[in-house]
Amino acid sequence: MTTPNLINAPTPDLTQGFDRFGPVSAQMAKSAVSEGYAFVVRYVNNLSTQEIADILGAGLALMLVQQAPSAYASSSAGSSDGQEAARLAQSLAVPPGMCIFVDVENTANNTKAEVTSYLRGWSSAVSETGYVPGIYVGTTMFTAQELYEDFGFEHYWKAGSPANTPFVYKRGYQLYQVGSGQIAGFDVDFDLAQTDLLGGRLMWLTSG
Repeated sequence: MTTPNLINAPTPDLTQGFDRFGPVSAQMAKSAVSEGYAFVVRYVNNLSTQEIADILGAGLALMLVQQAPSAYASSSAGSSDGQEAARLAQSLAVPPGMCIFVDVENTANNTKAEVTSYLRGWSSAVSETGYVPGIYVGTTMFTAQELYEDFGFEHYWKAGSPANTPFVYKRGYQLYQVGSGQIAGFDVDFDLAQTDLLGGRLMWLTSG
């Protein structure tokens, strides 16, 4: 396998893509490109260098998200999970400056204070490694202003549900989950990348 030269580049405005927990094969990536999709968001928890090569080789760009393994328990858990997300990205030769999202949903068993502490720890840990923290907002636990001010994030991804997820104060979202369906027979969620209200955009990974 030839490892691609990985580079960060800003996402064009109003670009369509998809996200998926499971792997994306070379054939699936090619099908996605043929259907007009420009990027995929994949979970760093189960991503490989071969899959990255297949995705980029097909002409898709790549973004990263982590499924939080510690159930938003505490600041130390957030720090540990953030360090693990960065370690996995480094092991995949992902260059610094790339945004890594943390998947925040299913918070019913947590207090607001617990999730707040977790997210602060996670965001700080990712930032310290040279990567850029982002948040997938799949909870209504926080207000629009809290999302904007309390965690150190500048990159926001709105989950498809719940529908009443707050619109981030001042900034809004750079990525929207807009529905679900299939590509090449595999289940996916569809996404739309856009410039936020403060002019912020995501960086995606391409091959140089």
